[in-house]
Amino acid sequence: MSTNVIEFSNFSGVRTRIGHSIRTGETAFKQLGNLHAEGRLPATSIIVDASKAKFQKELIGAMLGEGAEVILDPKTVELSEVGRFRGSASGAPWAQREDDRQLTPSDFDGLSAIDLYGQIARFAIEIGATAVMSPSHFLRNGASDPLLVVDRSAVFSLRNALDKEGGHHIAIDYALVLPHTKFNDVAHRERIKSSLTGLPIDNLIVRLSGFGSSSGPLTAKQTLLSLADMQSLGYPISLDHIGGLIATAAVAFGFVSGISHGIGERERFDARDWHKPPKERDPDTPFGRAVFIPVPSFDRAYRTKDLEAILNAQGGRRLISCQDRTCCPKGLASTLDKPKAHMARQRFKTMNALFETPDSRRIQHFLDTDMRAAERKAGDLARLKIADDRISKSLIEGRKRIDHFARTFETLSQVDRRDAPTVHVRPSRNLLSGVGAI
Repeated sequence: MSTNVIEFSNFSGVRTRIGHSIRTGETAFKQLGNLHAEGRLPATSIIVDASKAKFQKELIGAMLGEGAEVILDPKTVELSEVGRFRGSASGAPWAQREDDRQLTPSDFDGLSAIDLYGQIARFAIEIGATAVMSPSHFLRNGASDPLLVVDRSAVFSLRNALDKEGGHHIAIDYALVLPHTKFNDVAHRERIKSSLTGLPIDNLIVRLSGFGSSSGPLTAKQTLLSLADMQSLGYPISLDHIGGLIATAAVAFGFVSGISHGIGERERFDARDWHKPPKERDPDTPFGRAVFIPVPSFDRAYRTKDLEAILNAQGGRRLISCQDRTCCPKGLASTLDKPKAHMARQRFKTMNALFETPDSRRIQHFLDTDMRAAERKAGDLARLKIADDRISKSLIEGRKRIDHFARTFETLSQVDRRDAPTVHVRPSRNLLSGVGAI
């Protein structure tokens, strides 16, 4: 559906809602449940993977009970790829486990024997979802990918299925997933915009392969400007799998209406090798992901063993310790003990501060607060005498990256832009908070 774009530039005190959704992930949801119980996960919107939703019913119920929004990711992007359909996504009810195959375009036919849309609709109703991401694919070839037509048609098929199953109240968000290089190509983007007009959706969720929290300044600038160009469609846009300074800048500058990410994960996205069969796992490699601890205001994270090199430098502990005692009462010790609690607190603190700032001052707030803090921290870290040359080099390179970003964002602050459409909120009951769901 079309969305009216309301110009707020003449109303200096207006504070537009910022979309902020948390992906509960495949393994971290138990920790997130604990944080929610402790009052340390003030999320008003979560994105739940269909492959893991059955294990998250308690968390989903608790979030719905407090009026939060629950968005279902059907995981069709992963289930349609050779390198991913046997992975964690295979837990989705519509995964073709018995046939041991990926989803094919024929499965997206409304008359398919697997009843893809009916299964998704019934599952969304079962878990109490307030919105569903449209079943879609990784458009490896951008606008030239024939799957773009399939994905457009899928929106209407899902809408019909939801209505038939009694899910009239459940909204649909379109999931646009493609390489950032194709998205930043003007010709591809114009064809994509033409294809996405007139859809019965609330929001456009954009996930870009090769883009995320670790991207460089030039890639960030090109992508943010491309996102601003997409606003001509009229849909509120949420940037998925994004974190760090780029995420904060995206909403502060109004290039997007919202962001989504995990807590300490899913802050970047890379699907370049998904068309290849997965490599055999090394049996000597331990299970689980390495835990990375973000250095406050530095826009980088390090494994615990790498932090030791910084800790051993004179003045290093002060620079990498959390100074917010409401977040980490014992400083670094608390951060290392409960890293996700620290990450959640700092991300929500940043987003809430941005929401509390009127629209007309958000860019300057970002430049004066977030960017200046990053510059100061980067300079202090780069001056440390680190014994480990690898870590020392990474700190110096990190300072250079921050300096480049500072100049890049100063340049972007001069770019003319239209006001981003306000995100559509689909809570289970009325919310009082202004930092809402996607």
